[in-house]
Amino acid sequence: MGGLYYNYSGDKGATRMYVQTKKAGTREFLLVLAAAVVIYFIYELLRWFLPAAPLIKEAALIVLGGGLVYLVYQHYAASFEYRLGEECLSIERRIGHRVHTVSVPLSEIDSISVGEKPAGPKAENMCVRILQGEKTCYILYENRQKAVAFEPDGQLLEKLKEYK
Repeated sequence: MGGLYYNYSGDKGATRMYVQTKKAGTREFLLVLAAAVVIYFIYELLRWFLPAAPLIKEAALIVLGGGLVYLVYQHYAASFEYRLGEECLSIERRIGHRVHTVSVPLSEIDSISVGEKPAGPKAENMCVRILQGEKTCYILYENRQKAVAFEPDGQLLEKLKEYK
């Protein structure tokens, strides 16, 4: 889903803000489906090699199934909102009832890189995907002491690059 502009009236008056919202999509669904196939394959291997140990097989299936449920929960209950205001970039991740927000002051941004992890601190993951890819944007800020990884659309990325 693309972003949109809207006027925001805050304490300092009206400001223009760019907002992008994102949910997990087709690629994430295919990853979860692949995980289900792998879980079934592991279960079949256990059934073949451990025919006399039904409790071990069932326990393994429960653990693997629980892992799949956790994967589905992480990907499909997650939504993201990226807000670019005049002074700060706010990245919000909602998973179920938990909300996690990272605010990056635009004046504190040291570098922006796309697709390539910069040398420095471990980036706080604010992405849909577990493994970052070529569209992942990394921002180093506060004198290269903090980093955040997220997935902006092209328009938001261009606006961020205008600041640096």
